Amino acid sequence: MDAGDKISQLEHLFADVREYINLRLDALKLRAVDHLSSSSGLLFSVIMGMLLFMCAFLFIMAGFTCWLGQALHSPAGAMFITGGFIACLSALVLLWRKHIFTNRMVRFFLKIFFNPASPDLHQEKPAAVKDGNDEA
Repeated sequence: MDAGDKISQLEHLFADVREYINLRLDALKLRAVDHLSSSSGLLFSVIMGMLLFMCAFLFIMAGFTCWLGQALHSPAGAMFITGGFIACLSALVLLWRKHIFTNRMVRFFLKIFFNPASPDLHQEKPAAVKDGNDEA
């Protein structure tokens, strides 16, 4: 081989390395867009669910307050009782917020961003791998 062939092979190697890096960057960008769309979709659905739940809760509490006001013959007393119930419920949610929200969200994002089933991050093992310790 002369020097021209070696230089040509090196140039070809560097071009292949550049193309490989560009392809890996494109794959990273696509994964980021995929994860971002999954995360934003989840966030949007959680916000919409919470809004719908809060509207339903508002009407249920208003109906309960009216019913309790008629039963007690004191609308103000019914409002205080309902307000106390909502305050206690809010305190419980505040105390358990880490368990209710944070831990679940962290697990969800870990599952999205570090998915072991992703073919370009980890190579999957064949389904029928036989160990020497297996009994058949």
